[in-house]
Amino acid sequence: MNKLIVLLCLVGMFATAQTTTRRWVDTNVYSGTGTVQTGPFRLWNTKWRIVYKPSGSSPFEIYLLNLSTQERQKVTKQKNGKLKSGQMGGSGNMAAASLVIDGGENGWRVTVQQYLDRIEEWEYLKQKDIEKRLNPFGGWSGEEGDHEYTFEMPAGCARLTAHQKEDGYLRVDIIDPEGNTVVRSISSTKGKQETWFYEKRQYQVKVSAVKTNWALTIETLDDFKLEERR
Repeated sequence: MNKLIVLLCLVGMFATAQTTTRRWVDTNVYSGTGTVQTGPFRLWNTKWRIVYKPSGSSPFEIYLLNLSTQERQKVTKQKNGKLKSGQMGGSGNMAAASLVIDGGENGWRVTVQQYLDRIEEWEYLKQKDIEKRLNPFGGWSGEEGDHEYTFEMPAGCARLTAHQKEDGYLRVDIIDPEGNTVVRSISSTKGKQETWFYEKRQYQVKVSAVKTNWALTIETLDDFKLEERR
């Protein structure tokens, strides 16, 4: 009987150790140019840090946005002049968060790292694949030249992706009703860049393209409130 009790205790201790063992995990990685807002992500009730690597010169700013309370926290401490890499650490839970990244044309890379145990890491992997939950909403496509559109973003959560089809030049500016440029994407190589919206508002889109075809697509994350904000 004593041996059985000891064995059960050892099994319990092993299971507890597996649960409480923590490690730093890259939960979200973003790269791009210009000004964007990232997709929604969760911060667990643990330590986390935001690591950034900008290129070029100022301006460069990052804000951590709590989507449930709309509170903003500045991440960067960048002075004027040549940009430097850095990080900002914190702790605590956010059911739904996003990053607002305001950078230049030379590009940046931003990584969210969290100090997760095995259960939290399993929950993160379960929520990671957001692509399968997106639904088509609309979009535009075109060739060289200047183009302007107006659209109303659907309520909830939506992603706008700019597709540059060939190497050349593509600039996309999205302007809110107050005249503020909320998205600015500038690229010279083919590829994609995305930004996210969380307010039902009317926006103006300006596209300038040289030597490339392009497309803008909008997709909605209809289960956002049910999934990320609970």
